[in-house]
Amino acid sequence: MKTENEIREMLHKGESISLECKSAAGGVPKSLWDSYSAFANTYGGIILLGIEEKKGSFTITGVNNPQTVISDLWNTLSSEKVSSNILFNDSIYTLTIDEHTIIVIEVPRAERTERPIFLNKNLYGASFRRNGEGDYHCTREQIVSMVRDQQEQGVDGKIIENMMISELNQESIQGYRNIFKLSKPDHVWNKQSDEVFLMKIGAAGRGADCEIHPTAAGLLFFGDFISIMNEFPNFFLDYREHLIDDERWSDRVCSGDATWSGNVFDFYFRIINRLLADVKVPFQLKDGLTRINETPVHKAIREALANALIHSDYNGRRGIVIEKSFRHISIKNPGVFRLNLEDAINGGISDTRNPRIFNMFNLIDIGERSGCGLCNMYNIWEENKFPKPELSEEFNPDRTSLVLDFSISYTTAEEIRGTFSQEPNASTYGQSSRRIFHPNENVGKKWSTEKEVVKISKTAKKVLEILLENPFATAQSISEELDISSRAIEKNFQKLKQLGFIQRIGRTKGGHWEVL
Repeated sequence: MKTENEIREMLHKGESISLECKSAAGGVPKSLWDSYSAFANTYGGIILLGIEEKKGSFTITGVNNPQTVISDLWNTLSSEKVSSNILFNDSIYTLTIDEHTIIVIEVPRAERTERPIFLNKNLYGASFRRNGEGDYHCTREQIVSMVRDQQEQGVDGKIIENMMISELNQESIQGYRNIFKLSKPDHVWNKQSDEVFLMKIGAAGRGADCEIHPTAAGLLFFGDFISIMNEFPNFFLDYREHLIDDERWSDRVCSGDATWSGNVFDFYFRIINRLLADVKVPFQLKDGLTRINETPVHKAIREALANALIHSDYNGRRGIVIEKSFRHISIKNPGVFRLNLEDAINGGISDTRNPRIFNMFNLIDIGERSGCGLCNMYNIWEENKFPKPELSEEFNPDRTSLVLDFSISYTTAEEIRGTFSQEPNASTYGQSSRRIFHPNENVGKKWSTEKEVVKISKTAKKVLEILLENPFATAQSISEELDISSRAIEKNFQKLKQLGFIQRIGRTKGGHWEVL
């Protein structure tokens, strides 16, 4: 329940995507139910009765006979006016402010099995959602999407009866089976035919004609692009990489370029190494013998990509779009969360839109079944002092967005100096010599000399960031990390050296760079 101070603070900020104020001078306003539907179908929100708005300012007028109004509210919620009552006993209550009694109605986001909440038995004409400007009628596309999400068994189990198993991409199937065999070498399914194997993993099923056909999951996972488009007209997978200055993109993988299958399985393996290319790997040994090449950050990024492919609404618009720049990843996929955003981040609950695709990834050790993937990601980012992940939903069209930044995020110059004044060891640089570094405070933003402010290219800034992390980095290693020619990196070394940002300590081989 909200306090008086919390209500005052909300009124000070004004009406928003989660707040609606109504005077209720004549009892329960008719428009209240539009807001009830809108909040329930979006993020949830609060309706305040007894607040009058004039030209953007609010006046607390109070509600006459508040108990009668509350009784009318509960009676309407139990009637056919609304498709479902999703309020709790303490969701409606009174609060006294400036000697006026107002009514507070806390509307939660409806569970996916109840959405859409609509009015007057009119699913397509009286379902609402909320945006920054108020309540609006849901489009037919949004309503159909919410109805699809009501299904308990997920949306990818449909048998595609106009297609045979032989029409799937055989190279993709064999590629998957090879990975499965490496993961589970003694599994009995390895001896089964493709037809039986695909049925076991959920990629195929028996249709009404008693023949074996792909499921929607099997088609998305193993089909060819055009075959997938026949069933999912809006299907599209797009990866865009922008690492080099003055270019639209330095690399791109999209499902419609006719050079590969265009399916979900192949897309994952075509781009995962690109996503992980500039993730820092400290020098660490397992049992003193084997180098560890995988960090929790690697695992979290794998999980993020898998989640986008697993939870996408493949009937939705715009497809899956993944954009990458240096140590920065943006993942957008069609469909909003089936859970409340807070529940998804807190972890422990899993509600998968495409459970068969989930299962197929999980069988080759990709994906998190416990529902803790996002929770773990937030913890890993916090531990590494990375900027907090940005997870959000958009409506009309419905999309989920995740932004991951895994650049160094020191709070002050002293933190940076403290890090580099420590003696490097085997887990840091693989060297034992002691050096003290004093880098500029504005890493990656603006670099200055004593005389003047000097602007340098984005690539040069990236080189400096890498040298701050690892002064023993070579032109070749930076070239591989940034996917830029080693010759271009050498030119950046020379430019930064001329400008006085770096200097070479020791010989060309065996020495290192010092950031000044």
